[in-house]
Amino acid sequence: MNKAGNGIEFLVGTDYSMKYIFDLKEWAIELLEENNCIKKLTDNQFIFMMHQGYMFWFFNLNDGDDPAVYCYDESVELDDFNKVSDTLSDFLISLYD
Repeated sequence: MNKAGNGIEFLVGTDYSMKYIFDLKEWAIELLEENNCIKKLTDNQFIFMMHQGYMFWFFNLNDGDDPAVYCYDESVELDDFNKVSDTLSDFLISLYD
């Protein structure tokens, strides 16, 4: 957030900046409800990024300093949230790569 919290060019269309960080969970809950998803978010899950209103990424707050990252994508039918990275740091590096 220190380096890219006000926006970064290669993530155009993705909301993650300080401007939206406090709205992301509400938007994620609305997306799950709109899609009649059986999965629900808990108070322990922190949504840190959403792309164009149809997918979002989050981690569990109690999973340590470098938690696994999970994703919800409305275009993919899954019974559970999709684990996309074992660590937040690897996930962020993969975005840049």
